[in-house]
Amino acid sequence: MEYQSLKPRKQAKFYDAHSSALILFEAAQRYFKEQYIESGFSISEWKDKRAKLLTERSKVYREYIAQNEKFEGAYSIRREAENILRDLNRPQQQRSTRDRGMAR
Repeated sequence: MEYQSLKPRKQAKFYDAHSSALILFEAAQRYFKEQYIESGFSISEWKDKRAKLLTERSKVYREYIAQNEKFEGAYSIRREAENILRDLNRPQQQRSTRDRGMAR
């Protein structure tokens, strides 16, 4: 960190100029130490956990895609059934006009 590499008399001036960023950095550093370093959490464990979570996310996403395809199929069947019912409920003359137009 640039702040720590400065001479003590320049540190005060630097701290005044960048106090908000330094306060946020120090708070984040304390939080990280409390959550991970002091609890014995190592980088290799973190990488292993990340790899496991990525694998799990990939699996869940594939399941989502499969379910979404099933849903789209069911939705298109429902839409076609509604169109058929709508056609059956129309008066006979309108249906025959429509059917003749499709036969051409």
